[in-house]
Amino acid sequence: MIFDIGGTSITWLSVQTSTIPNSGKGCFLPFDGKEGQLVSCFMGYQIAPENGSIYAFKNIDPRKENEQDPSFWCFAHFIQHGSLENANVVVDKKGGLRLARNVNGGLSREELFFDYNRSIKCEKCNKKMYKTEKPKKRGRQCLVLNCKYKKMILECIPCDIYMCQIHYDQKQIVRFF
Repeated sequence: MIFDIGGTSITWLSVQTSTIPNSGKGCFLPFDGKEGQLVSCFMGYQIAPENGSIYAFKNIDPRKENEQDPSFWCFAHFIQHGSLENANVVVDKKGGLRLARNVNGGLSREELFFDYNRSIKCEKCNKKMYKTEKPKKRGRQCLVLNCKYKKMILECIPCDIYMCQIHYDQKQIVRFF
């Protein structure tokens, strides 16, 4: 995305191969950004809050029924999922994408991430898993067989099953473009 300001072209966002293997394209900030700074927006059609979702863009639907025009989304659709400390973008109430922390751009061109917050269902009972209040309790293991990662972030209370941050992140990534 390039802006022309007073005859000077300024690259605001760029799309490149994501740093997440096999996930397609990602959105990168080519300059240093400050926490709270608006970097883009997720434009679309506002829907009634009661019809909104628990996901990142709440009551903003990116398209009318049977319509899909990626140019309309101002590169927001290229922002990949990242949970916990990996998320560096948050969505404000109007669909603006703001930096959640200072971001290094410039030559390093940090990729932008936000937590998609898509539901994950327990593989045992098929009920929604919830973020756990005790992510580091001893003895908790990820539901993915032979997973060695220790930071559990989701749990199914009835089944006493947990999911680690790595596998949660992998289940959030959906390749569209």
